[in-house]
Amino acid sequence: GIVIKILMPFIYGGVIAYLLSPVCGWFERHLADLAALDKKPEKTAEKYRKFFKGISILLSLLLFCLIIYALVAMLVPQVINSLLLVEAMPGYIQTVSDWIEKLVQDNPVMLSYVEQYSADIMESVQNFAKEHLLPNINNIISGVSASLWTMVTMVKNLGIGLIVAVYLLNSRKIFRRQTKLVI
Repeated sequence: GIVIKILMPFIYGGVIAYLLSPVCGWFERHLADLAALDKKPEKTAEKYRKFFKGISILLSLLLFCLIIYALVAMLVPQVINSLLLVEAMPGYIQTVSDWIEKLVQDNPVMLSYVEQYSADIMESVQNFAKEHLLPNINNIISGVSASLWTMVTMVKNLGIGLIVAVYLLNSRKIFRRQTKLVI
């Protein structure tokens, strides 16, 4: 487990490089076609290929970051809406309570049932808070802090993984040849 924990940024980098390798190759081919490298002298073409390799790696990583940003941009508003719903819950409960009061205002028999059940519901909520929520508040707080720490660690690993991915993408042809030799 400790070795995997140490190697996790490199695993992230390898996965990112593996996923971005076709995109990077596509950018390289299209940039070479745009510059018509096959019509240029070999030394000039080789300089352009090195330059296009760097540009294609940069464009691939920018595309990757853009996709990650788009996914986060879709998720975060949904989470915020969920939190706002929880914050607005007391207002919704008050609105329902007012509506029930208006409904039973003219009917005293129905009013007595509503008062009886509302008292039971309030007692149940208070008992739940006393027996389950308050004793476990330390567990809840430690769970939230552990989740935050996991998220920070994952962001750190992803940052290091991006650096490793740049290195792997830059040397992918060399690694491909070496892998074939090893196999």
